Amino acid sequence: MKKILVIDDHPAVMEGTKTILETDSNLSVDCLSPEPSEQFIKQHDFSSYDLILMDLNLGGEVNGMELS
Repeated sequence: MKKILVIDDHPAVMEGTKTILETDSNLSVDCLSPEPSEQFIKQHDFSSYDLILMDLNLGGEVNGMELS
Protein backbone atom coordinates (compact mmCIF):
# COMPACT_ATOMS: atom_id res chain seq x y z
CA MET A 1 0.00 0.00 0.00
CA LYS A 2 1.31 3.45 -0.93
CA LYS A 3 1.04 6.30 1.58
CA ILE A 4 0.15 9.78 0.34
CA LEU A 5 0.09 13.02 2.31
CA VAL A 6 -2.02 15.98 1.16
CA ILE A 7 -1.03 19.38 2.60
CA ASP A 8 -3.39 22.27 1.90
CA ASP A 9 -4.86 25.19 3.80
CA HIS A 10 -8.33 24.66 2.29
CA PRO A 11 -10.25 21.78 3.94
CA ALA A 12 -12.53 21.26 0.92
CA VAL A 13 -9.54 20.78 -1.39
CA MET A 14 -7.91 18.35 1.03
CA GLU A 15 -11.03 16.26 1.53
CA GLY A 16 -11.88 16.27 -2.18
CA THR A 17 -8.39 15.13 -3.10
CA LYS A 18 -8.50 12.46 -0.40
CA THR A 19 -11.88 11.19 -1.60
CA ILE A 20 -10.67 10.88 -5.19
CA LEU A 21 -7.39 9.18 -4.26
CA GLU A 22 -9.02 6.72 -1.87
CA THR A 23 -11.06 5.21 -4.70
CA ASP A 24 -7.86 3.22 -5.28
CA SER A 25 -7.69 0.60 -2.54
CA ASN A 26 -3.89 0.52 -2.83
CA LEU A 27 -3.58 4.07 -1.49
CA SER A 28 -3.65 5.34 2.08
CA VAL A 29 -4.20 9.10 2.27
CA ASP A 30 -3.54 11.48 5.19
CA CYS A 31 -4.24 15.21 5.25
CA LEU A 32 -2.59 18.12 7.05
CA SER A 33 -3.61 21.75 7.14
CA PRO A 34 -0.41 23.53 8.17
CA GLU A 35 0.58 26.75 9.70
CA PRO A 36 3.55 27.01 7.37
CA SER A 37 6.79 27.52 9.24
CA GLU A 38 10.07 25.84 10.05
CA GLN A 39 8.38 24.57 13.24
CA PHE A 40 5.80 22.74 11.08
CA ILE A 41 8.61 20.90 9.30
CA LYS A 42 10.34 19.97 12.54
CA GLN A 43 7.12 18.65 14.13
CA HIS A 44 6.27 16.14 11.39
CA ASP A 45 8.02 13.07 10.04
CA PHE A 46 7.43 13.05 6.31
CA SER A 47 9.78 10.15 5.55
CA SER A 48 7.05 7.51 5.86
CA TYR A 49 5.14 8.87 2.84
CA ASP A 50 5.64 7.70 -0.73
CA LEU A 51 4.18 10.92 -2.17
CA ILE A 52 3.38 14.36 -0.77
CA LEU A 53 0.91 16.63 -2.59
CA MET A 54 1.29 20.20 -1.33
CA ASP A 55 -0.40 23.46 -2.21
CA LEU A 56 2.19 26.02 -3.36
CA ASN A 57 0.17 28.93 -1.96
CA LEU A 58 -0.39 27.98 1.67
CA GLY A 59 -0.66 31.49 3.04
CA GLY A 60 1.30 32.61 6.07
CA GLU A 61 5.01 33.26 6.35
CA VAL A 62 6.26 30.26 4.33
CA ASN A 63 4.92 29.02 0.99
CA GLY A 64 4.79 25.48 -0.36
CA MET A 65 7.94 25.90 -2.44
CA GLU A 66 9.91 26.91 0.63
CA LEU A 67 8.53 24.00 2.65
CA SER A 68 9.49 21.50 0.00
